Amino acid sequence: MAQVFDKQSPLEFIGRQLGQLHPTNTTATSIYSPGTNVSAVITDIIVTSTVGTGETFSIFLDENGSTADATTAKVFAAIITANSAVILTELRWYMNNPAGNLIIESTSNGNTSTFTVYGEEVHGG
Repeated sequence: MAQVFDKQSPLEFIGRQLGQLHPTNTTATSIYSPGTNVSAVITDIIVTSTVGTGETFSIFLDENGSTADATTAKVFAAIITANSAVILTELRWYMNNPAGNLIIESTSNGNTSTFTVYGEEVHGG
């Protein structure tokens, strides 16, 4: 369900790092979920390879749960080369449900990449 704000209430937009995670295995893991009465816009994601081997990664957005599969994939089994970064910018991925999750997964190796998520949270209403 989308967040509805009263036009009379002031809204506060806060741009910040929303999450950072260096997964130690290949299990899909939530990196961000908006809080109650918070809407968010995911704007940028940086995936950094921290080892001398390439790997694949996936990113999922489930607006009302924690499903990480083809039905919620935003990026699926993308390749990142050794000691490099993939930078996704100007995404505009909206999250309006506190049950929703932005989920990341190192799909070929664990403990080899760092995921950093930036965006804006909207508080108030």
